[in-house]
Amino acid sequence: MAQAFLAQDPVEHVRWCRHVKAPGMAAPSGMTPDWASMPGARKQEDADALYLSQKDYITRVGRRNYQHVQEGKNEFMSFAGDRIPPIEMKAPRDNTRTPLLEPDALDVYIYWPPPPPAYEGRKRPVLLFLHGANVAKDQQGIGWLGDHVWFLERLPKELVVLIPICNDRQRRPWVSASVKATLLYIVEQAVESGGDPDRVYVTGLSMGGIAAWELAMDSAEGRAPFAAAVPVCGMMLNKQRLSSLVDYPLWAFHAANDQINSISDDDEAMGIILAAGANRGREPTLRYSRYERGPPDMDLISGFPTPDVGHLIWYMAYAEKELWPWLLEQRRDLRRFKKPGVVLKDGTLVPGGRHQGEVDERQLGIKEHIHKLIEAQQKHLREGGKDLVMPGREPIPPIRLQGERDDTRKPPLEPDAIDFFFVWPPKPEKSTEEKRPALLFLHGGWACQEEGGLVGLASEAFWVPRVPEDMVVIIPHTRSRNQHWLLRSVKATLLYAIEKAVKLGVDPDRVYVTGLSMGGTAALEFALSSAEGQMPFAASVPVTPYVMSVKRARLLADFPTWLFCGCNEWESLLARIDDAIETAVEAGANLHREDPTLLCTKYAWSPDTNDPGMYRLRNSGHGTFYQAYVEPELWTWVLSQRRGMKENQAILAN
Repeated sequence: MAQAFLAQDPVEHVRWCRHVKAPGMAAPSGMTPDWASMPGARKQEDADALYLSQKDYITRVGRRNYQHVQEGKNEFMSFAGDRIPPIEMKAPRDNTRTPLLEPDALDVYIYWPPPPPAYEGRKRPVLLFLHGANVAKDQQGIGWLGDHVWFLERLPKELVVLIPICNDRQRRPWVSASVKATLLYIVEQAVESGGDPDRVYVTGLSMGGIAAWELAMDSAEGRAPFAAAVPVCGMMLNKQRLSSLVDYPLWAFHAANDQINSISDDDEAMGIILAAGANRGREPTLRYSRYERGPPDMDLISGFPTPDVGHLIWYMAYAEKELWPWLLEQRRDLRRFKKPGVVLKDGTLVPGGRHQGEVDERQLGIKEHIHKLIEAQQKHLREGGKDLVMPGREPIPPIRLQGERDDTRKPPLEPDAIDFFFVWPPKPEKSTEEKRPALLFLHGGWACQEEGGLVGLASEAFWVPRVPEDMVVIIPHTRSRNQHWLLRSVKATLLYAIEKAVKLGVDPDRVYVTGLSMGGTAALEFALSSAEGQMPFAASVPVTPYVMSVKRARLLADFPTWLFCGCNEWESLLARIDDAIETAVEAGANLHREDPTLLCTKYAWSPDTNDPGMYRLRNSGHGTFYQAYVEPELWTWVLSQRRGMKENQAILAN
């Protein structure tokens, strides 16, 4: 139901939520939420009193830092007189991106107070604070930082605070790719220095509030590390992603008279998240403090009145007594990002679901491996090599194969000549099998010789050294996308290569196929052809395939297939995968089986094709193979599948 409303006019969608008397209650169209009943709601007189009780302190903090900076100092001066110097930090350049991403260098003030006795030797919670626009270097600068982070010394003493400074509010705001890369790097360094990776939080005001919303959605989708977010007088840049926050801890603050960032933006966001199911039948994770008005606007440093624009609510928000205890209760819960495979219309669950947090942890573990592999392949090419580089093995030279001409066809079929790389590791000493299993890997379009070439192929085949040590991997390398896997002339040579491998000791009972993108589409088609007895594969692992025929998917009812894709993939691709699985299940897939043959893993988030890191900054979601091929259960499942030897030998012979 929520998805149907999300497809409508956002304003109408908010109106649908206008009757909510308690968090999460359904409401008929045309009604409005009772914001006073939202968790986090405050009476205006209480908010005013809270501000007035803090006004003198806020003024003194702001003036002290302002005067210190006016003396030519580049330090942040706290109210207690602590001088915090800036540290310049910059994320490493990401050479796997096309085009290359050059992160920004940012000055960072790190507030790391002595820990309370209970935290001696323990990891500390970390807060990333993102200031508003007027503190940026191209605006009024850090003289105004004390005004924004006035609450610093009133925080719980165990909290470490990271305060980066924006260089350019116009061209490089917090949400720009080059800045966001360094923000995440700053957090990563804090965690490595003793921060608790499960308790990293983000807050920001005005321009920083916009970024807090963005980083909250990134985190809910599993691609940023923040356990909770506190956006103050911000706004949204991408409302289509808001439903991801349905279970994400977030406390937003805004004033109805804000003339800088309109409160209608936050109202609409709250309506969308509530309609998606937030706070419904569970401990509320979504909080909203919607003040009737902000504090009387005044330049607290000079003492002069300024236009009353209702924007300075950080004087109220960060004084909220419940805010910091609530924040410190939040932890990055891996279970929150669980995606249980595919749930069909009738509630049937197709196995293969994964906890997104666990997936992300594995992905972080392989990031350095992939970077080193790409660098090694690039170095090999610069030295004039033409081989495929594999860690722990000698470079693998290409072998050009071409299937035999078939004159029985009209017109005669002339197979294509294709370069192959055969990864044929030594037979394990403990192996009692006479013949070896084999896997045919079909690369994606970007890895063709005329595009990414051997570097692209090495990137896509990064996982090959990690397969079971007795498995042979056959890697063909096509010239271009025009020489795609489904051409008869290409398929003929692929089958010819498998036939040669069988004669050299590959078990015809255990020949498998996998591929990604263009190769994933072919792997799925080869599964259907194998189910029809036209190809020799015992199982298939299609990654991000395009389903060419939903009707033919009924053939997957009895053929072992494990599909992989990311929920942030192209909608047309995801819809056809869902329809294909529905068709296969209706045809009897997994029916009365203890060991299901049809599995589907849909990750909450998948990275970009050229970004093997956890925190991607673009949104293609087509790099699912970085996740799929390191699934711990995948190769055990593949090797458990077999076909009849006589049947496969007949297919190969024909």
